[in-house]
Amino acid sequence: MCINQKVRSLGNATAINERCLDLQRPGVPPDQKCPFAPSQENESAINDFRDHVLAKVQDIEDIGKIGERMGICPYYATRSVIGHSEIVTLPYPLLLQKSAREALDISLKDHVIIIDEAHNLMDVIANIHSVTISLKQLQTALEQVTVYAKKYKTRLKGKNRVYIAQVMRLIASILKYLESNVATKGLMDGTVEPSQLMSGKGIDQINPHKLSRYLQESKLARKIDGYLEKSKSLEEKVNGQRTAVPVLFQIQSFLLSLMNPAAEGRLFFENTGSDILLKYMLLDPTEHFREVVEEARAVILAGGTMSPMTDYSDHLFSYLPPEKLRTFSYGHVIPTENLTARPISRGIGNTEFDFTFEKRKSSDMMLDLGQTIVEMCKVIPDGVVAFFPSYKFLQQVLEAWKYFPSGSTGPKIIETIGLLKPLLYESQEENTNIEELLRKYTNLIDEGKGALLLSVMGGKLSEGINFSDRLGRGVIVIGLPFPNVRSAQWEAKMKYVEHRAYEKAAGPEGSRRSQAKLASREFYENACMRVVNQCIGRAIRHQQDYAAIFMLDRRYETQRIQSKLPLWIRQSLTPAPIRNTLGDVDMFFKAKV
Repeated sequence: MCINQKVRSLGNATAINERCLDLQRPGVPPDQKCPFAPSQENESAINDFRDHVLAKVQDIEDIGKIGERMGICPYYATRSVIGHSEIVTLPYPLLLQKSAREALDISLKDHVIIIDEAHNLMDVIANIHSVTISLKQLQTALEQVTVYAKKYKTRLKGKNRVYIAQVMRLIASILKYLESNVATKGLMDGTVEPSQLMSGKGIDQINPHKLSRYLQESKLARKIDGYLEKSKSLEEKVNGQRTAVPVLFQIQSFLLSLMNPAAEGRLFFENTGSDILLKYMLLDPTEHFREVVEEARAVILAGGTMSPMTDYSDHLFSYLPPEKLRTFSYGHVIPTENLTARPISRGIGNTEFDFTFEKRKSSDMMLDLGQTIVEMCKVIPDGVVAFFPSYKFLQQVLEAWKYFPSGSTGPKIIETIGLLKPLLYESQEENTNIEELLRKYTNLIDEGKGALLLSVMGGKLSEGINFSDRLGRGVIVIGLPFPNVRSAQWEAKMKYVEHRAYEKAAGPEGSRRSQAKLASREFYENACMRVVNQCIGRAIRHQQDYAAIFMLDRRYETQRIQSKLPLWIRQSLTPAPIRNTLGDVDMFFKAKV
Protein backbone atom coordinates (compact mmCIF):
# COMPACT_ATOMS: atom_id res chain seq x y z
CA MET A 1 0.00 0.00 0.00
CA CYS A 2 3.04 2.29 0.00
CA ILE A 3 2.66 5.22 -2.43
CA ASN A 4 6.13 6.70 -1.87
CA GLN A 5 7.92 5.70 -5.08
CA LYS A 6 11.41 6.09 -3.58
CA VAL A 7 10.52 3.71 -0.77
CA ARG A 8 8.67 1.26 -3.03
CA SER A 9 11.72 1.04 -5.29
CA LEU A 10 13.60 -0.78 -2.50
CA GLY A 11 11.92 -3.94 -3.75
CA ASN A 12 11.29 -6.25 -0.80
CA ALA A 13 8.67 -5.84 1.91
CA THR A 14 11.08 -5.88 4.85
CA ALA A 15 13.26 -3.13 3.38
CA ILE A 16 10.16 -1.04 2.60
CA ASN A 17 8.81 -1.45 6.14
CA GLU A 18 12.11 -0.53 7.74
CA ARG A 19 12.63 2.51 5.48
CA CYS A 20 9.09 3.65 6.29
CA LEU A 21 9.86 3.52 10.02
CA ASP A 22 13.16 5.33 9.48
CA LEU A 23 11.38 8.24 7.80
CA GLN A 24 9.12 8.65 10.83
CA ARG A 25 11.82 8.67 13.50
CA PRO A 26 12.10 11.73 15.75
CA GLY A 27 14.87 14.03 14.59
CA VAL A 28 14.47 13.34 10.88
CA PRO A 29 14.54 16.74 9.09
CA PRO A 30 11.11 17.77 7.74
CA ASP A 31 12.32 17.79 4.13
CA GLN A 32 13.45 14.15 4.51
CA LYS A 33 10.27 12.81 6.11
CA CYS A 34 7.73 10.93 4.00
CA PRO A 35 5.47 13.60 2.47
CA PHE A 36 2.49 11.21 2.50
CA ALA A 37 2.60 10.22 6.18
CA PRO A 38 -0.40 11.45 8.24
CA SER A 39 0.35 14.40 10.52
CA GLN A 40 -1.41 17.29 12.22
CA GLU A 41 -0.78 19.39 9.12
CA ASN A 42 -2.76 17.08 6.82
CA GLU A 43 -5.53 16.07 9.24
CA SER A 44 -8.20 17.39 6.86
CA ALA A 45 -6.79 15.16 4.10
CA ILE A 46 -7.07 12.16 6.43
CA ASN A 47 -10.73 12.97 7.10
CA ASP A 48 -11.38 13.33 3.36
CA PHE A 49 -9.66 9.99 2.79
CA ARG A 50 -11.83 8.39 5.49
CA ASP A 51 -15.03 9.71 3.89
CA HIS A 52 -14.03 8.50 0.41
CA VAL A 53 -13.14 5.03 1.71
CA LEU A 54 -16.40 4.70 3.65
CA ALA A 55 -18.52 5.84 0.69
CA LYS A 56 -18.73 2.25 -0.59
CA VAL A 57 -17.13 -1.15 -0.10
CA GLN A 58 -13.48 -0.95 -1.17
CA ASP A 59 -10.83 -3.60 -1.69
CA ILE A 60 -7.16 -3.04 -0.90
CA GLU A 61 -6.32 -1.91 -4.45
CA ASP A 62 -9.15 0.65 -4.39
CA ILE A 63 -7.92 2.03 -1.05
CA GLY A 64 -4.39 2.31 -2.43
CA LYS A 65 -5.62 4.27 -5.46
CA ILE A 66 -7.65 6.64 -3.26
CA GLY A 67 -4.58 7.33 -1.13
CA GLU A 68 -2.44 7.93 -4.20
CA ARG A 69 -5.01 10.28 -5.73
CA MET A 70 -5.37 12.26 -2.49
CA GLY A 71 -1.67 12.26 -1.63
CA ILE A 72 -2.11 10.56 1.75
CA CYS A 73 -0.57 7.26 2.91
CA PRO A 74 -3.38 4.69 2.61
CA TYR A 75 -1.70 2.32 5.08
CA TYR A 76 -1.70 4.76 8.01
CA ALA A 77 -4.77 6.76 6.98
CA THR A 78 -6.86 3.56 6.91
CA ARG A 79 -6.60 3.40 10.71
CA SER A 80 -8.99 6.34 10.89
CA VAL A 81 -11.52 4.26 8.95
CA ILE A 82 -11.48 1.13 11.12
CA GLY A 83 -13.45 2.64 13.99
CA HIS A 84 -16.29 3.62 11.62
CA SER A 85 -16.43 0.27 9.80
CA GLU A 86 -18.90 -2.55 10.42
CA ILE A 87 -16.79 -5.20 8.68
CA VAL A 88 -12.98 -5.21 8.59
CA THR A 89 -11.11 -7.89 6.64
CA LEU A 90 -7.61 -8.89 7.71
CA PRO A 91 -5.05 -11.47 6.63
CA TYR A 92 -4.27 -14.12 9.24
CA PRO A 93 -1.00 -12.61 10.56
CA LEU A 94 -2.56 -9.22 11.35
CA LEU A 95 -5.44 -10.82 13.24
CA LEU A 96 -3.47 -13.48 15.09
CA GLN A 97 -0.51 -11.40 16.30
CA LYS A 98 -1.20 -9.11 19.22
CA SER A 99 1.65 -6.76 18.23
CA ALA A 100 0.18 -6.38 14.73
CA ARG A 101 -3.30 -5.62 16.10
CA GLU A 102 -1.88 -3.02 18.46
CA ALA A 103 0.15 -1.41 15.66
CA LEU A 104 -3.04 -1.05 13.60
CA ASP A 105 -5.07 0.05 16.63
CA ILE A 106 -7.49 -2.85 16.15
CA SER A 107 -9.50 -3.92 19.18
CA LEU A 108 -11.32 -7.26 19.23
CA LYS A 109 -13.36 -6.41 22.32
CA ASP A 110 -17.08 -7.19 21.84
CA HIS A 111 -16.55 -7.94 18.14
CA VAL A 112 -17.47 -11.08 16.20
CA ILE A 113 -14.43 -12.67 14.56
CA ILE A 114 -15.08 -14.79 11.46
CA ILE A 115 -12.13 -16.84 10.23
CA ASP A 116 -12.58 -18.30 6.76
CA GLU A 117 -10.56 -21.26 5.44
CA ALA A 118 -10.14 -22.21 9.08
CA HIS A 119 -8.84 -25.70 8.30
CA ASN A 120 -5.44 -23.96 8.19
CA LEU A 121 -5.82 -22.08 11.46
CA MET A 122 -3.78 -24.24 13.82
CA ASP A 123 -0.91 -24.56 11.36
CA VAL A 124 -0.97 -20.81 10.65
CA ILE A 125 -0.78 -19.92 14.35
CA ALA A 126 2.10 -22.35 14.82
CA ASN A 127 3.93 -20.98 11.77
CA ILE A 128 3.51 -17.35 12.84
CA HIS A 129 5.21 -18.14 16.14
CA SER A 130 7.88 -20.42 14.65
CA VAL A 131 11.13 -19.45 12.97
CA THR A 132 13.78 -21.26 10.93
CA ILE A 133 17.39 -20.24 10.35
CA SER A 134 20.25 -22.00 8.58
CA LEU A 135 23.92 -22.58 9.27
CA LYS A 136 24.80 -20.38 6.29
CA GLN A 137 22.60 -17.57 7.59
CA LEU A 138 24.28 -17.77 11.00
CA GLN A 139 27.71 -17.57 9.38
CA THR A 140 26.61 -14.57 7.32
CA ALA A 141 25.02 -12.87 10.34
CA LEU A 142 28.14 -13.30 12.48
CA GLU A 143 30.28 -11.76 9.75
CA GLN A 144 27.84 -8.88 9.30
CA VAL A 145 27.71 -8.06 13.03
CA THR A 146 31.50 -8.35 13.30
CA VAL A 147 32.06 -5.94 10.39
CA TYR A 148 29.52 -3.49 11.83
CA ALA A 149 31.07 -3.64 15.31
CA LYS A 150 34.55 -2.94 13.92
CA LYS A 151 33.30 -0.11 11.70
CA TYR A 152 31.55 1.74 14.55
CA LYS A 153 33.79 0.62 17.41
CA THR A 154 34.80 4.16 18.36
CA ARG A 155 31.30 5.61 17.92
CA LEU A 156 29.31 3.02 19.86
CA LYS A 157 28.51 3.66 23.51
CA GLY A 158 29.93 1.22 26.03
CA LYS A 159 26.55 -0.41 26.69
CA ASN A 160 25.97 -0.93 22.96
CA ARG A 161 29.41 -2.51 22.51
CA VAL A 162 28.67 -4.92 25.37
CA TYR A 163 25.32 -6.03 23.93
CA ILE A 164 26.67 -6.37 20.38
CA ALA A 165 29.50 -8.52 21.75
CA GLN A 166 26.88 -10.68 23.49
CA VAL A 167 24.97 -11.09 20.23
CA MET A 168 28.20 -12.20 18.52
CA ARG A 169 28.95 -14.69 21.31
CA LEU A 170 25.44 -16.11 21.14
CA ILE A 171 25.55 -16.57 17.36
CA ALA A 172 29.04 -18.11 17.64
CA SER A 173 27.77 -20.52 20.31
CA ILE A 174 24.91 -21.70 18.08
CA LEU A 175 27.31 -22.07 15.14
CA LYS A 176 29.72 -24.12 17.21
CA TYR A 177 26.98 -26.52 18.28
CA LEU A 178 25.72 -27.06 14.72
CA GLU A 179 29.20 -27.48 13.26
CA SER A 180 30.57 -29.79 15.96
CA ASN A 181 27.47 -31.81 16.89
CA VAL A 182 25.45 -31.97 13.66
CA ALA A 183 27.71 -31.41 10.65
CA THR A 184 30.71 -33.35 11.99
CA LYS A 185 28.65 -36.32 13.22
CA GLY A 186 26.47 -36.44 10.09
CA LEU A 187 23.19 -36.34 12.04
CA MET A 188 20.09 -35.87 9.85
CA ASP A 189 17.52 -34.49 12.29
CA GLY A 190 16.76 -34.28 15.97
CA THR A 191 15.74 -32.11 18.90
CA VAL A 192 17.92 -29.53 20.63
CA GLU A 193 17.70 -28.03 24.10
CA PRO A 194 18.22 -24.25 24.47
CA SER A 195 21.03 -24.97 26.94
CA GLN A 196 22.92 -26.90 24.24
CA LEU A 197 22.86 -23.91 21.90
CA MET A 198 23.79 -21.52 24.71
CA SER A 199 26.77 -23.44 26.07
CA GLY A 200 29.52 -21.38 24.42
CA LYS A 201 32.17 -19.31 26.12
CA GLY A 202 30.79 -16.38 28.10
CA ILE A 203 27.13 -17.20 27.42
CA ASP A 204 26.45 -17.80 31.12
CA GLN A 205 27.19 -14.11 31.72
CA ILE A 206 24.41 -13.00 29.37
CA ASN A 207 21.10 -11.88 30.85
CA PRO A 208 18.66 -13.16 28.18
CA HIS A 209 15.86 -10.80 29.22
CA LYS A 210 18.06 -7.71 28.99
CA LEU A 211 19.55 -8.82 25.66
CA SER A 212 16.06 -9.52 24.28
CA ARG A 213 14.93 -6.06 25.28
CA TYR A 214 18.04 -4.52 23.72
CA LEU A 215 17.49 -6.32 20.40
CA GLN A 216 13.91 -5.07 20.23
CA GLU A 217 14.50 -1.51 21.41
CA SER A 218 17.84 -0.77 19.72
CA LYS A 219 16.69 -1.87 16.24
CA LEU A 220 20.16 -3.40 15.82
CA ALA A 221 19.12 -5.61 12.90
CA ARG A 222 17.69 -2.62 11.06
CA LYS A 223 20.79 -0.51 11.68
CA ILE A 224 23.17 -3.20 10.46
CA ASP A 225 21.01 -3.93 7.42
CA GLY A 226 20.87 -0.21 6.64
CA TYR A 227 24.66 -0.02 6.82
CA LEU A 228 24.97 -3.02 4.48
CA GLU A 229 22.48 -1.54 2.06
CA LYS A 230 24.55 1.63 1.77
CA SER A 231 27.75 -0.33 1.37
CA LYS A 232 27.02 -2.37 -1.75
CA SER A 233 30.56 -3.67 -2.15
CA LEU A 234 30.52 -4.89 1.45
CA GLU A 235 27.14 -6.48 0.94
CA GLU A 236 28.43 -8.42 -2.06
CA LYS A 237 31.42 -9.55 -0.03
CA VAL A 238 29.43 -10.63 2.99
CA ASN A 239 26.09 -11.71 1.60
CA GLY A 240 26.56 -12.37 -2.11
CA GLN A 241 23.28 -10.70 -3.00
CA ARG A 242 20.42 -9.09 -1.17
CA THR A 243 17.88 -11.62 0.07
CA ALA A 244 14.11 -11.16 0.25
CA VAL A 245 14.32 -11.00 4.05
CA PRO A 246 17.59 -9.57 5.46
CA VAL A 247 19.45 -12.28 7.36
CA LEU A 248 19.71 -10.40 10.65
CA PHE A 249 15.96 -9.96 10.99
CA GLN A 250 15.57 -13.74 10.74
CA ILE A 251 18.41 -14.33 13.20
CA GLN A 252 16.96 -11.79 15.63
CA SER A 253 13.56 -13.53 15.55
CA PHE A 254 15.26 -16.83 16.32
CA LEU A 255 17.37 -15.39 19.15
CA LEU A 256 14.28 -13.86 20.76
CA SER A 257 12.52 -17.25 20.61
CA LEU A 258 15.62 -18.99 21.96
CA MET A 259 15.92 -16.65 24.94
CA ASN A 260 12.19 -16.56 25.66
CA PRO A 261 10.92 -20.03 24.72
CA ALA A 262 7.25 -20.83 25.23
CA ALA A 263 6.38 -23.92 27.25
CA GLU A 264 4.81 -25.28 24.04
CA GLY A 265 7.91 -24.53 21.91
CA ARG A 266 10.63 -26.96 20.83
CA LEU A 267 13.93 -26.67 18.96
CA PHE A 268 14.89 -28.96 16.08
CA PHE A 269 17.71 -29.32 13.59
CA GLU A 270 17.53 -30.76 10.09
CA ASN A 271 20.51 -31.63 7.90
CA THR A 272 19.52 -31.09 4.25
CA GLY A 273 22.94 -32.05 2.89
CA SER A 274 23.67 -28.61 1.48
CA ASP A 275 22.84 -26.77 4.72
CA ILE A 276 21.71 -27.31 8.31
CA LEU A 277 18.40 -25.83 9.41
CA LEU A 278 17.63 -24.87 12.98
CA LYS A 279 13.95 -24.50 13.79
CA TYR A 280 12.02 -23.14 16.72
CA MET A 281 8.52 -24.61 16.47
CA LEU A 282 5.35 -23.94 18.40
CA LEU A 283 3.72 -27.32 19.06
CA ASP A 284 0.49 -26.05 20.59
CA PRO A 285 -1.43 -22.99 19.29
CA THR A 286 -3.95 -22.91 22.16
CA GLU A 287 -2.53 -20.12 24.30
CA HIS A 288 -1.73 -17.84 21.37
CA PHE A 289 -5.32 -18.07 20.09
CA ARG A 290 -6.87 -17.90 23.54
CA GLU A 291 -6.32 -14.13 23.82
CA VAL A 292 -8.34 -13.67 20.61
CA VAL A 293 -11.17 -15.86 21.90
CA GLU A 294 -11.32 -14.24 25.33
CA GLU A 295 -11.32 -10.69 23.97
CA ALA A 296 -13.92 -11.20 21.22
CA ARG A 297 -17.67 -11.48 21.72
CA ALA A 298 -17.78 -14.57 19.50
CA VAL A 299 -15.42 -16.47 17.21
CA ILE A 300 -16.67 -18.32 14.13
CA LEU A 301 -14.40 -20.75 12.31
CA ALA A 302 -15.69 -21.50 8.82
CA GLY A 303 -14.49 -23.67 5.96
CA GLY A 304 -15.60 -26.10 3.32
CA THR A 305 -13.27 -28.91 4.39
CA MET A 306 -12.79 -28.58 8.15
CA SER A 307 -13.33 -32.25 8.95
CA PRO A 308 -12.18 -33.88 11.18
CA MET A 309 -13.63 -31.45 13.72
CA THR A 310 -12.28 -33.00 16.93
CA ASP A 311 -8.90 -31.27 16.62
CA TYR A 312 -10.50 -27.87 17.17
CA SER A 313 -12.16 -28.88 20.43
CA ASP A 314 -9.18 -30.95 21.63
CA HIS A 315 -6.26 -28.72 20.62
CA LEU A 316 -7.59 -25.19 20.08
CA PHE A 317 -10.47 -24.82 22.55
CA SER A 318 -9.60 -27.48 25.11
CA TYR A 319 -10.01 -24.96 27.98
CA LEU A 320 -13.60 -24.02 27.03
CA PRO A 321 -16.57 -25.65 28.77
CA PRO A 322 -18.72 -27.69 26.36
CA GLU A 323 -21.61 -25.20 26.46
CA LYS A 324 -19.32 -22.51 25.00
CA LEU A 325 -18.51 -24.52 21.88
CA ARG A 326 -20.82 -25.40 19.00
CA THR A 327 -19.99 -27.35 15.85
CA PHE A 328 -22.06 -27.58 12.67
CA SER A 329 -21.55 -29.63 9.54
CA TYR A 330 -23.68 -28.97 6.48
CA GLY A 331 -24.26 -30.60 3.14
CA HIS A 332 -22.94 -29.25 -0.15
CA VAL A 333 -24.80 -26.69 -2.28
CA ILE A 334 -25.01 -29.20 -5.13
CA PRO A 335 -27.88 -31.69 -5.45
CA THR A 336 -26.95 -35.22 -4.39
CA GLU A 337 -27.16 -36.48 -7.98
CA ASN A 338 -24.22 -34.23 -8.95
CA LEU A 339 -21.69 -36.19 -6.92
CA THR A 340 -20.58 -39.78 -6.83
CA ALA A 341 -17.92 -40.71 -4.27
CA ARG A 342 -16.32 -44.15 -4.41
CA PRO A 343 -13.88 -45.87 -2.04
CA ILE A 344 -11.85 -48.38 -4.10
CA SER A 345 -10.07 -51.16 -2.19
CA ARG A 346 -9.08 -53.33 -5.20
CA GLY A 347 -7.92 -52.47 -8.69
CA ILE A 348 -9.11 -53.71 -12.07
CA GLY A 349 -6.62 -56.61 -11.72
CA ASN A 350 -8.01 -57.46 -8.24
CA THR A 351 -4.84 -56.31 -6.44
CA GLU A 352 -5.61 -54.95 -2.98
CA PHE A 353 -4.75 -51.27 -2.82
CA ASP A 354 -2.70 -50.77 0.33
CA PHE A 355 -0.56 -47.68 -0.26
CA THR A 356 1.09 -47.72 3.15
CA PHE A 357 4.74 -46.67 3.14
CA GLU A 358 5.89 -50.27 3.60
CA LYS A 359 3.80 -51.73 0.75
CA ARG A 360 3.41 -48.98 -1.84
CA LYS A 361 6.53 -50.04 -3.80
CA SER A 362 4.83 -53.28 -4.87
CA SER A 363 5.19 -53.70 -8.64
CA ASP A 364 1.84 -55.50 -8.84
CA MET A 365 0.09 -52.64 -7.07
CA MET A 366 1.70 -49.94 -9.24
CA LEU A 367 0.75 -51.94 -12.34
CA ASP A 368 -2.86 -52.36 -11.20
CA LEU A 369 -3.02 -48.70 -10.22
CA GLY A 370 -2.04 -47.72 -13.75
CA GLN A 371 -4.48 -50.11 -15.37
CA THR A 372 -7.28 -48.91 -13.07
CA ILE A 373 -6.59 -45.26 -13.92
CA VAL A 374 -6.64 -46.18 -17.62
CA GLU A 375 -10.15 -47.57 -17.17
CA MET A 376 -11.22 -44.51 -15.19
CA CYS A 377 -9.97 -42.21 -17.95
CA LYS A 378 -12.24 -44.08 -20.38
CA VAL A 379 -15.39 -43.15 -18.47
CA ILE A 380 -14.51 -39.71 -17.02
CA PRO A 381 -14.78 -36.84 -19.52
CA ASP A 382 -12.53 -33.77 -19.69
CA GLY A 383 -10.14 -33.13 -16.78
CA VAL A 384 -9.03 -35.65 -14.16
CA VAL A 385 -6.77 -34.72 -11.22
CA ALA A 386 -5.01 -37.53 -9.34
CA PHE A 387 -3.34 -36.88 -5.98
CA PHE A 388 -0.43 -39.03 -4.73
CA PRO A 389 0.80 -39.23 -1.10
CA SER A 390 4.30 -37.94 -1.96
CA TYR A 391 6.48 -36.62 -4.79
CA LYS A 392 8.78 -39.63 -4.43
CA PHE A 393 5.95 -42.12 -4.90
CA LEU A 394 4.59 -40.15 -7.87
CA GLN A 395 7.99 -40.41 -9.57
CA GLN A 396 8.24 -44.14 -8.77
CA VAL A 397 4.82 -44.74 -10.32
CA LEU A 398 5.66 -42.73 -13.43
CA GLU A 399 8.85 -44.75 -13.92
CA ALA A 400 6.95 -48.02 -13.45
CA TRP A 401 4.28 -47.01 -15.96
CA LYS A 402 6.96 -46.49 -18.61
CA TYR A 403 7.68 -50.23 -18.50
CA PHE A 404 4.39 -51.89 -17.50
CA PRO A 405 1.94 -52.72 -20.33
CA SER A 406 -1.65 -51.54 -19.95
CA GLY A 407 -2.90 -55.07 -20.66
CA SER A 408 -1.38 -58.52 -20.96
CA THR A 409 0.38 -57.18 -24.05
CA GLY A 410 0.36 -53.94 -25.98
CA PRO A 411 1.55 -50.40 -25.29
CA LYS A 412 2.91 -49.28 -21.95
CA ILE A 413 0.55 -47.78 -19.38
CA ILE A 414 1.90 -44.27 -19.84
CA GLU A 415 1.37 -44.52 -23.61
CA THR A 416 -2.19 -45.80 -23.19
CA ILE A 417 -3.06 -42.98 -20.81
CA GLY A 418 -1.61 -40.51 -23.31
CA LEU A 419 -3.93 -41.84 -26.02
CA LEU A 420 -6.95 -41.30 -23.76
CA LYS A 421 -5.88 -38.05 -22.10
CA PRO A 422 -2.62 -36.09 -22.33
CA LEU A 423 -0.69 -36.62 -19.10
CA LEU A 424 0.82 -33.79 -17.04
CA TYR A 425 2.40 -34.00 -13.61
CA GLU A 426 3.55 -31.79 -10.76
CA SER A 427 7.26 -31.75 -9.97
CA GLN A 428 9.04 -31.01 -6.72
CA GLU A 429 11.71 -29.01 -8.55
CA GLU A 430 11.92 -25.41 -7.35
CA ASN A 431 11.88 -24.06 -10.90
CA THR A 432 8.54 -25.74 -11.65
CA ASN A 433 6.15 -23.13 -13.03
CA ILE A 434 2.77 -24.06 -11.59
CA GLU A 435 0.98 -21.32 -13.53
CA GLU A 436 2.41 -22.67 -16.79
CA LEU A 437 1.42 -26.24 -15.83
CA LEU A 438 -2.16 -25.13 -15.09
CA ARG A 439 -2.27 -23.14 -18.32
CA LYS A 440 -1.29 -26.23 -20.34
CA TYR A 441 -3.86 -28.32 -18.47
CA THR A 442 -6.62 -25.76 -19.06
CA ASN A 443 -5.75 -25.35 -22.75
CA LEU A 444 -5.86 -29.11 -23.35
CA ILE A 445 -9.33 -29.30 -21.82
CA ASP A 446 -10.54 -26.23 -23.72
CA GLU A 447 -9.34 -27.90 -26.93
CA GLY A 448 -11.52 -30.93 -26.12
CA LYS A 449 -8.61 -33.33 -25.58
CA GLY A 450 -9.12 -33.72 -21.85
CA ALA A 451 -6.12 -34.24 -19.56
CA LEU A 452 -4.86 -36.23 -16.57
CA LEU A 453 -2.95 -34.12 -14.05
CA LEU A 454 -0.88 -36.00 -11.47
CA SER A 455 -0.41 -33.99 -8.28
CA VAL A 456 0.71 -34.47 -4.69
CA MET A 457 -1.36 -34.20 -1.52
CA GLY A 458 -0.04 -31.25 0.43
CA GLY A 459 1.74 -30.05 -2.72
CA LYS A 460 1.36 -26.93 -4.79
CA LEU A 461 -1.91 -27.97 -6.45
CA SER A 462 -3.71 -29.50 -3.46
CA GLU A 463 -4.94 -26.27 -1.88
CA GLY A 464 -6.22 -22.92 -3.07
CA ILE A 465 -6.63 -23.98 -6.71
CA ASN A 466 -10.11 -24.60 -8.06
CA PHE A 467 -10.67 -27.40 -10.55
CA SER A 468 -14.26 -26.48 -11.30
CA ASP A 469 -16.47 -27.74 -14.12
CA ARG A 470 -14.51 -29.43 -16.93
CA LEU A 471 -11.20 -28.90 -15.12
CA GLY A 472 -12.19 -31.43 -12.45
CA ARG A 473 -14.77 -33.95 -13.58
CA GLY A 474 -12.79 -36.59 -11.73
CA VAL A 475 -10.64 -36.50 -8.59
CA ILE A 476 -8.57 -39.56 -7.72
CA VAL A 477 -6.99 -39.70 -4.25
CA ILE A 478 -4.32 -42.40 -4.04
CA GLY A 479 -3.42 -43.59 -0.55
CA LEU A 480 -3.29 -41.57 2.66
CA PRO A 481 -0.62 -38.87 3.23
CA PHE A 482 0.31 -39.71 6.81
CA PRO A 483 3.17 -37.55 8.12
CA ASN A 484 6.49 -39.17 8.93
CA VAL A 485 6.20 -40.01 12.64
CA ARG A 486 9.88 -40.92 12.70
CA SER A 487 10.88 -37.32 12.05
CA ALA A 488 12.04 -35.39 15.11
CA GLN A 489 9.29 -32.80 14.70
CA TRP A 490 6.46 -35.31 14.52
CA GLU A 491 7.90 -37.36 17.36
CA ALA A 492 7.85 -34.21 19.49
CA LYS A 493 4.30 -33.35 18.44
CA MET A 494 3.03 -36.84 19.25
CA LYS A 495 4.77 -36.87 22.64
CA TYR A 496 3.34 -33.45 23.45
CA VAL A 497 -0.21 -34.53 22.55
CA GLU A 498 0.20 -37.75 24.54
CA HIS A 499 1.51 -35.85 27.56
CA ARG A 500 -1.40 -33.39 27.52
CA ALA A 501 -3.95 -36.18 27.11
CA TYR A 502 -2.36 -38.19 29.92
CA GLU A 503 -2.49 -35.16 32.26
CA LYS A 504 -6.18 -34.62 31.51
CA ALA A 505 -7.21 -38.29 31.69
CA ALA A 506 -8.78 -39.83 34.77
CA GLY A 507 -8.82 -43.39 36.07
CA PRO A 508 -6.18 -46.10 36.56
CA GLU A 509 -2.67 -45.70 35.16
CA GLY A 510 -3.25 -48.17 32.31
CA SER A 511 -6.43 -46.39 31.25
CA ARG A 512 -4.71 -42.98 31.26
CA ARG A 513 -1.89 -44.31 29.08
CA SER A 514 -4.40 -45.85 26.65
CA GLN A 515 -6.30 -42.56 26.41
CA ALA A 516 -3.03 -40.72 25.74
CA LYS A 517 -2.04 -43.14 22.95
CA LEU A 518 -5.50 -42.83 21.42
CA ALA A 519 -5.27 -39.02 21.49
CA SER A 520 -1.93 -39.01 19.65
CA ARG A 521 -3.24 -41.47 17.06
CA GLU A 522 -6.32 -39.29 16.54
CA PHE A 523 -4.13 -36.20 16.12
CA TYR A 524 -1.93 -38.03 13.59
CA GLU A 525 -4.87 -39.32 11.56
CA ASN A 526 -6.63 -35.96 11.61
CA ALA A 527 -3.55 -34.21 10.21
CA CYS A 528 -3.59 -36.68 7.34
CA MET A 529 -7.31 -36.42 6.67
CA ARG A 530 -7.30 -32.62 6.58
CA VAL A 531 -4.91 -32.89 3.62
CA VAL A 532 -7.12 -35.52 1.95
CA ASN A 533 -10.22 -33.38 2.41
CA GLN A 534 -8.48 -30.37 0.87
CA CYS A 535 -7.70 -32.44 -2.23
CA ILE A 536 -11.28 -33.68 -2.49
CA GLY A 537 -12.52 -30.11 -2.15
CA ARG A 538 -10.65 -28.95 -5.27
CA ALA A 539 -13.57 -30.13 -7.44
CA ILE A 540 -17.27 -29.17 -7.32
CA ARG A 541 -17.04 -25.42 -6.80
CA HIS A 542 -20.61 -24.24 -7.46
CA GLN A 543 -24.23 -25.38 -7.46
CA GLN A 544 -24.33 -26.65 -11.05
CA ASP A 545 -20.96 -28.40 -10.90
CA TYR A 546 -20.63 -32.20 -10.85
CA ALA A 547 -17.80 -34.70 -10.44
CA ALA A 548 -16.76 -38.21 -9.47
CA ILE A 549 -14.45 -38.69 -6.47
CA PHE A 550 -12.37 -41.86 -6.14
CA MET A 551 -10.42 -42.81 -3.00
CA LEU A 552 -8.01 -45.63 -3.78
CA ASP A 553 -6.90 -47.56 -0.70
CA ARG A 554 -8.46 -50.32 1.38
CA ARG A 555 -8.40 -47.99 4.41
CA TYR A 556 -11.02 -45.73 2.81
CA GLU A 557 -13.54 -48.52 3.36
CA THR A 558 -13.00 -48.46 7.15
CA GLN A 559 -15.44 -46.62 9.39
CA ARG A 560 -12.61 -44.87 11.24
CA ILE A 561 -11.32 -43.13 8.09
CA GLN A 562 -14.76 -42.51 6.56
CA SER A 563 -15.87 -40.74 9.74
CA LYS A 564 -13.18 -38.11 9.12
CA LEU A 565 -14.46 -37.22 5.64
CA PRO A 566 -16.74 -34.18 5.13
CA LEU A 567 -20.45 -34.88 5.61
CA TRP A 568 -21.25 -34.16 1.95
CA ILE A 569 -18.75 -36.84 0.88
CA ARG A 570 -19.92 -39.38 3.48
CA GLN A 571 -23.50 -38.97 2.28
CA SER A 572 -22.46 -39.92 -1.26
CA LEU A 573 -20.12 -42.84 -0.49
CA THR A 574 -21.05 -45.92 -2.51
CA PRO A 575 -18.73 -48.92 -2.03
CA ALA A 576 -18.80 -51.41 -4.93
CA PRO A 577 -16.41 -53.66 -6.90
CA ILE A 578 -14.32 -51.68 -9.37
CA ARG A 579 -16.06 -52.92 -12.53
CA ASN A 580 -19.49 -52.08 -11.09
CA THR A 581 -18.13 -48.69 -10.05
CA LEU A 582 -16.82 -47.96 -13.55
CA GLY A 583 -20.20 -48.85 -15.04
CA ASP A 584 -22.01 -46.63 -12.54
CA VAL A 585 -19.65 -43.72 -13.21
CA ASP A 586 -20.08 -44.11 -16.96
CA MET A 587 -23.86 -43.82 -16.49
CA PHE A 588 -23.38 -40.90 -14.08
CA PHE A 589 -21.61 -38.81 -16.72
CA LYS A 590 -23.84 -39.89 -19.61
CA ALA A 591 -26.82 -38.64 -17.61
CA LYS A 592 -25.18 -35.19 -17.50
CA VAL A 593 -24.90 -34.82 -21.27
